[in-house]
Parts: sequence; C-alpha cells; structure tokens
Amino acid sequence: MLKKEWIAYFEEINDRKPNIDEIHSAMESEEITMNFVDKILYNYRNKVPNKKVRKLIRIGLILLTIFILFFPILKTQYNKMMYSTYSEKYEAVIEQYQNALSSKSDGEDYKLIIKQPSRQPSYAKIDSNGDSKEELYIVFKDGENKYDILAVYEVKFGSVKKLEKSKLKISNELMSKANWRAFDVNNLMSMNLKELSEGNYKSVKGLWINGDKKESIAFDNDGLIAINGNDVHKEKSLTVKEFMIYNWDVTLSGRFLFREISDGFLPGTLEYRDGRDSFNGFRFIPKGIEYEGTDSNYDRIYDVMHKIAYYHASHDLEKQTAKTTKVDMSEISKGKYSSLVGKWSPKSDTNKSGIEIDEKGTVYFDWAPSKGIKIVSVDVLPDTILVHLEGDSPNQTGQELLIVPAGVQVDGAKNNDNSKDRISIGIKLDRLNDPQVLYRVEQ
Repeated sequence: MLKKEWIAYFEEINDRKPNIDEIHSAMESEEITMNFVDKILYNYRNKVPNKKVRKLIRIGLILLTIFILFFPILKTQYNKMMYSTYSEKYEAVIEQYQNALSSKSDGEDYKLIIKQPSRQPSYAKIDSNGDSKEELYIVFKDGENKYDILAVYEVKFGSVKKLEKSKLKISNELMSKANWRAFDVNNLMSMNLKELSEGNYKSVKGLWINGDKKESIAFDNDGLIAINGNDVHKEKSLTVKEFMIYNWDVTLSGRFLFREISDGFLPGTLEYRDGRDSFNGFRFIPKGIEYEGTDSNYDRIYDVMHKIAYYHASHDLEKQTAKTTKVDMSEISKGKYSSLVGKWSPKSDTNKSGIEIDEKGTVYFDWAPSKGIKIVSVDVLPDTILVHLEGDSPNQTGQELLIVPAGVQVDGAKNNDNSKDRISIGIKLDRLNDPQVLYRVEQ
C-alpha cells in the first residue's frame, strides 16, 4: 500500500503516529510501495545507518541552505564594512595613473591616454552589480553618454586585480550616473580644449597655415584675429579668393560658438560681432586624434566648409628640430621656461658675455647682472621662437630674443652651429651668426 495509507492504518491500530524507524522497517518489508523520494530516503538510511551521523548531515544541510539563501545579504554587508579599505586601494591605482601621466610613462596601461589626452581620460568607482562593492573604471569620455572603457579594476582577496574588459557588462544608465573625475593631462596637450570651450584661446595663439602655405589664420588670447592677413574685426567686402570663409560683407567677433568636446576634438562655429552664429564650422583637433586624413602628429584647426587643415606655424619648426634639442616649444608657449634655464654665451667667450635665464623666465644680461627682465610673451614662428621681454611701461614690450632649436637652420643666417640650441639678442639675422649668436653653456 502507499505510505499515506500505511500510516493511516498504523494510527488506527496503535492509536499513535509511526516513527521514522517504523516507517523504514515497513519499507524494508515491502509493506509500503515506495515512490521516487521514498526510495532516495530509504537508500540514504541504508548507506548512513548511524543516527548521529545522519543528524549531523541534516544540520549541515540546513546551515548550507541558510548560507546560500543569505549569502547575498552577508556579502553586501561585508562589502559595506570594507568600503574604506577598497577605496584606499583604488585611490592608490588612481594616483599611480596620475603619476604615470605626469611623467609621460611608457607603461602599456598609459600609452593610449598619453597619445590621445584630449579624449578626456576619466575615472569613477561604480557598483555594477548591486552588491555594494565598487569597481574602478578608467575610460575616455568621448561625449555625452559616450564612454570608451580602457581598464576596470576590482579588489579581490586583498589586492587590486585588472579585469578582462570583454567579459564586463555594465548598463549605459550606470555609466551616465557615475561620478566621473578627469585625470590632469594638461602637461600632455598643447591645444587645451577645455580652455578653448571657456573662451580662452591662449593655447592656439599665433599663426596657423595650411599644407601649401597659401592660406592662413591667426589667433590672439581672445580669439581669431586674421584670415589670410585680413583683420576679421573690420568690415570689408571679401571675395572667396582672398578670404576663404565669406564672400559678403561681414564683421566677426573673433570668437567661436563651441559645442561639446566629442571624440577628442572641439567643434565650433564662427560668431558674428552681434553674437549671431555664422554656421561656418571648424574643428579644433589636438595631436593624436585621427581626422579626415590630416597629420595626427600635430595639432590642427580644420575648416569644415572648405576642407582646409591648418597647422600651427611651429609645425615646420618641429619637423626641423633635432631630437638632441633641450628647448621645449610646447612648455615655452605655456609660459614655462625650465628648458631655457642656464647660461648662454658666444662660442668665443663662454665665461663673460651673454645672458642667463631662470625658471621664472627672467633674463639677466651680463652687462647688467643685477637687473633681470621678465619674458612677457612668446610667438612660435615657422623657423624661430620670438620672445618678448618687458618694456619700460606696462603696456609696452622691450628687448626681443630669437630662440632657434638644434637642427633648425634659419634662411639668411647660416654661419652658426645648427647642431646646438641658439639664442640671438634682437631679431636681426646677423645676430644669429657667429660670433654674436649665443649657445647654451653646458655645466
């Protein structure tokens, strides 16, 4: 008979319920027809005849079930408890990245960021699966809700492990809600897109020319000032031939109406003086970013309408410059003069005449060593760097210097050692020849 029927029969005869041993005995004597579950329990009792052992196994199974059911809760509570420890370990990774970027490390983890710093490398701690344990995400922020994941780190067994990107799954919603913080990569960029978007054109100041040198644009700290030599602030009838951008009477403000930084470049359109949008599009593209077949080794300003790529006048200077130079054009353009520090003298008189430059960009002339004159502005030209020193009044500049990096030969001034960095006092070409030209005095 079935187990249910046998139990009812037993209760009627004995006026009590049967115990487990009695039921097992009935199964053994085939008084009960066993179903699948009954057979499992019957075989289990036969294989584990010791009652105490069965009890221990039963307790173990109960505890295991409880652990499985409550494990997610326990894990979450543990992760909350370990939050500060995890954060400290992630901060160490962030610091490691920042130090590597500041020193331009050649480490594999940092190469792409150093090559394309304008793509807004950023980091955030994100709990991707809701267990109160965050992972550290390193990404390029290529636009609104547009992320290119570079690396993901997780604390495991007390140490930080780099996860396999291909196996990661995270929603766009979590990425967009994360508290992203940008790495400081200003030292890696000569064209500063953030400053540009805020109306500061200092990083693109100077002359920009196209590949065949037939077209040019020029900027000052406040924006565009000239196109092909024409002052953009003056109203004038301009033809396509002489002014590539317009063929009617216009007056520009020199400013741009910028959009969002996207894919490592900054799009914008020229603004009329009254604030209207000209809808003439430009792209400000830092080096390292591929765009329309232009040379990604250099910063570019791209005229979308006419498909013209402009390169800074320093483009030619950089191409000629020897690797042995100590002159850092990018740093000098930013007002950092450490690459010029030291004594500069003619070949024939290294101990007496010449100049000395300090970290702050103060120039001391040997004939007036007690009175230093500060560098107030710098223009990078196609074959030299023009340095303006302060004048007698705040609104005037005074003495000028020409800096020529090693490897560069200036037309009309070939009587010098172009394997070395050189400085001339004044801008006359004959001052770039020996014996007047100054060379760095090696200590």
